[in-house]
Amino acid sequence: MPSTSETERSDALRLMASANQSMATRLQPPAWYHLALGLLVGSFVALREGPMMWTFAALPIHAVALAVLVRIKRNRMGMFVNGYRRGRTRWVALGALMLSMTVIMAATYAELELRLFGAYLVAGAAIVAIFTTMGPLWLGAYRRDLRES
Repeated sequence: MPSTSETERSDALRLMASANQSMATRLQPPAWYHLALGLLVGSFVALREGPMMWTFAALPIHAVALAVLVRIKRNRMGMFVNGYRRGRTRWVALGALMLSMTVIMAATYAELELRLFGAYLVAGAAIVAIFTTMGPLWLGAYRRDLRES
């Protein structure tokens, strides 16, 4: 088995660094992407304010809309990156998930125990803000991960 030379190893590392830099630069979703994703998820949560049937009826519509959003992102950037991938990005995604779940649980408590109707509407708006804010943070974490690997 032939061994690789020091030059070949350093060339391979430079090539990997160049590919990572290219991916970091290419990963630029449309400016409206994170807001659209937030509106999609937030509106689904806000629908809980109405009859349960609205939520069930909206589920397939939201699922199709999410698939379209992912397709647009994939077509625009040529790739789709899992939000829960290893690295800093996983912590940003898990933070957004935990924050969103906390908001939903608080809305559920407010509605069921405190009888504060409208809590799911407020939760939906909060989730729009969470996704709109955390999306660019996730992108920054992904770019840092690529540049450091």
